[in-house]
Amino acid sequence: MKSRLAVFLAISFTWATLVGAGLFVTDTELNSLPGILVMAILYMPSPIVAAVIAERGIRRDRLRLPRGGAASVVGFVLTPVAAVLAFALLYVGIALVAGDILKIPGFSGLAMTQAAIMDGAADLLGQAAVAAAGPPPPVIVLALASVWGAVLAGWTLNGLFALGEEYGWRGLMWDELEHMGVVKANIAIGVAWGLWHAPVILQGYNYGASVLGVPAMVLFCTGMSFLLSAIRQRTGSVLPVAAAHGVFNALAPILLILVPDTVPVVTGPLGLTGASLLALVGALLWIRAPRPAQCAETGRATVLPSTLAKERRQTR
Repeated sequence: MKSRLAVFLAISFTWATLVGAGLFVTDTELNSLPGILVMAILYMPSPIVAAVIAERGIRRDRLRLPRGGAASVVGFVLTPVAAVLAFALLYVGIALVAGDILKIPGFSGLAMTQAAIMDGAADLLGQAAVAAAGPPPPVIVLALASVWGAVLAGWTLNGLFALGEEYGWRGLMWDELEHMGVVKANIAIGVAWGLWHAPVILQGYNYGASVLGVPAMVLFCTGMSFLLSAIRQRTGSVLPVAAAHGVFNALAPILLILVPDTVPVVTGPLGLTGASLLALVGALLWIRAPRPAQCAETGRATVLPSTLAKERRQTR
C-alpha cells in the first residue's frame, strides 16, 4: 500500500513540477490559449497517469456506473450537481449578507445590474472579450443559463478533464488512506492536492501575485476534498466526483463575476470563505454517507486488472 501511494505521489509531483517549469521557462501565460491547453492536456491528467502506473492498471470499480433502479441513477447524476449548487447558493448568500447588508470589508456585494456584471466580466476576461460578447442578459437569465451550462459541462467535457485529477486524489489516494478516517484522510489528500498545484500557483494561477496563493490553495483543496470524498462514498464511483469537480470549474468564473472585488485568498470562492463552505457542504453530505469502516465490513466490490489482483493476493 505504502509503495503504491509513494509511487503515485512521486510521479504526480515530478510531472507537475516539470510541466510548471516548462511553462515558466517559455514564459507562457496561463490564461492564454497555449497555457490553457498545456494545463488541460499535460498538467491536469498527471494523477490518473501516476495512479495507473502505481497500480499497474485501471481499477474499473472506481469508474462504475449506477446499479439498481431509477433512484440509483438519479442519485448518481444529481448528487454532484446538488452539492456544488448548494455551495454556490451559500457563497452568494454570504456575499449578499456580508457585502450588501453588513458591509464587511472584502465583500463588495452582488453584481445585480448589467453594468456591474460587465465590469466584473471585464476584470475576469478582459475588456475586449466583454465588448465582443455584447450586453449580458438579465441576472436571473444569466444565473439559470450558467447553472444549466455548468451541469452539462460537469457531466461532459469539464468532467472528462477533471477525471484526470479525481481518479488519483479521490481514487487511489482515498482508497489508500480512508482507513485513517474521514478527517485525517481528507486533510492528507487536501494538502497533497493543494501542493501539487504549487508550480502553477507560484506563477499567478488562481490567486494572482499573492504570496499566500499556495497555502490558500491547500486550504481550498482540503475543504473541497471533504465534499468530493463524500460524493465518492455516497455513489461508490469517481465519475460523479469528476462531474462535481467539472461543475465547480464551470461555476467558479460566474461566481467571480457575480461577486466582484473579493480578496482572492480570503473572501473569494477559492479562498478561505470558499474552503469553509465546501467543507460545510461536505460535512452535511458525510452525515448520510457510509463510513470507510462500513465499506470495509460490507466488502465493497472491486474489479481489478489481473496483475493488481495477483499482487494483492500475494500480500495477504
